[in-house]
Amino acid sequence: MRTITITLISFFIGLSAFAQTSGTLDLSFGTAGKVLTIVGDTNDLLKDIALQTDGKSVATGFAMNSNAGSSFAIVRYLQNGILDSSFGINGIVITPVENYINAVALSIDIQSNGKIIAAGGSGRGPTSDFILIRYNSNGTLDTAFGTNGIVITSINNRQSVILSVDIQTDGKIIAAGYSTDGGKYN
Repeated sequence: MRTITITLISFFIGLSAFAQTSGTLDLSFGTAGKVLTIVGDTNDLLKDIALQTDGKSVATGFAMNSNAGSSFAIVRYLQNGILDSSFGINGIVITPVENYINAVALSIDIQSNGKIIAAGGSGRGPTSDFILIRYNSNGTLDTAFGTNGIVITSINNRQSVILSVDIQTDGKIIAAGYSTDGGKYN
């Protein structure tokens, strides 16, 4: 069984009290500036990361499981790179999308109320759809959003996926992606 881990690396951006050179690894983050997290039982991939106002990092991507395809994966870390045990199960949330295989989260953003939006897509036969999932700040699904926390949007029965999500200042969610039509991107 092959496992790919989610890797985070922290760099100093400015000068610190230790006179660390800007752009070098922050050795106080994780282990020697790096964090490795195993999420699924085969392959995991980190696609995007967002910072909360409290300094915690929320990363998204997907987790592959040998029996179930891939699912949205959200992982939250404390400022020092340790998994935040108050989020999901020991810092990790895996969300399969019912009746879909190979669900992948490609973008993440955090609303001003602390709710987390993960965006991507998922396949269902020859097509795939836009998927948005909203989580409460503790990692549970926000069941007031869409259907049990999930919004699925089909774009003319084509291969479609959200590549980027952003939150406007008025709280509205903006998602951008693509859909294909006979090999042409729209």
